[in-house]
Amino acid sequence: MTELDKISGQSAYDFAARFDYARESGTAAEAQAAEEICAQVRALGLEPARESFSFDTYEIDRASLRLTAPYEAAYPARAYGNAANTPAGGLAAPLVYVEKGDRVSLRRAKGAIALICGRVREDTCRALVQAGAVGFVSITGTPLEEQEDRLKLDYDLRGPARWTLPGLYIHYEDARRIVERGGSAAVLVAQQRQVTRQSENIVVRIPGTACPEQVIALTAHYDSVPAGPGAYDNIAGVAILWETMRWFAAHPPRRTLEFTFFGAEERGLCGSKDFMGRRAGTLESYVIDLNVDLAGQTVGGTVLGVTADRSVCDTLEALLDRGGIGAAVENKVWASDSNTFAICGVPALTLDRDGFGMHTRHDTVALLSPWALERDARLLAYLTAELDAMDRMPFRREIPAEMQQGLLRYFGGKPPLPG
Repeated sequence: MTELDKISGQSAYDFAARFDYARESGTAAEAQAAEEICAQVRALGLEPARESFSFDTYEIDRASLRLTAPYEAAYPARAYGNAANTPAGGLAAPLVYVEKGDRVSLRRAKGAIALICGRVREDTCRALVQAGAVGFVSITGTPLEEQEDRLKLDYDLRGPARWTLPGLYIHYEDARRIVERGGSAAVLVAQQRQVTRQSENIVVRIPGTACPEQVIALTAHYDSVPAGPGAYDNIAGVAILWETMRWFAAHPPRRTLEFTFFGAEERGLCGSKDFMGRRAGTLESYVIDLNVDLAGQTVGGTVLGVTADRSVCDTLEALLDRGGIGAAVENKVWASDSNTFAICGVPALTLDRDGFGMHTRHDTVALLSPWALERDARLLAYLTAELDAMDRMPFRREIPAEMQQGLLRYFGGKPPLPG
């Protein structure tokens, strides 16, 4: 479509540059970003609808690790969110290195604090509980990080409820010293409290001219982790969505296009969960969700992660081939807001591009490029326009049973919405 030449990477970049600051979920900075997004939407002659919601999260108060045998030493540590609290004085127990949590190594974890490689996720935590561990310390990073970058990530345990194990994470270099010096006992301190915060979704509708009752959803989250400005993750996605919206404001679609900027994604897809909960009775009107999460850097490849029937992939691959646009198409469960649509039965995909610095202080607008933003904005607009032009969708509107099971595992075994 030659009209897509009017999509501008520089315009998207200038938009993204307005948000080069951390926008932690439920904070004043996130609210500031919401105000700016609304201002930019109104500048296009469109009117945003704002949907406020509250969500439960945590605030870390104390985290420490002290080795007590065969030597005394304290190591910098951070606590896992949504994990259990230790007693105020700490949890004293044997320390056992279980490497990556293989079945044989976990036999030694009963009654002990497990020192384990890599980030602990829900399946690993279940294995630690089953093995009888009383807590865990995971190992993050590599020997290459500068001191200030060693513990900048924010780790939490997703799931439907608070977990029963307390957990910390420490840096690779400290873990190496502990193992090589034969660390065998420790005191773990992890204290956090649950809090309720406020966030909001910003919804912009461009009504369809022929089939307004059918909705193509286009989505991206605008919050970031506390560690950095979240340019790649995910203000670039917001900029791509905004640039696509700018184009369609001048080229009215046949079907209704619903552009939604989600808050509080980084705290467990809170924005998309609230969004879908409000629309539980109208989900049949949604044709597909086109989500953007991680984008904007030049070097890399774009992937369309499709959580839907394989026929959706076939449709997208045919469109990419006809449009001469390169992107990989993968039929799998993706870790983004598209999952909230998919578990509710709406075919969904996430547009994702390789990049650097996610969830770190390095994730700044300086690493984005107008070229990459324009490339993926054109891709998103092209797919949206082609799907919108079809008289009927050429794919099955169903989520395969194996994907439904994968989605349930992703959401901790419990659907995020009633019903």
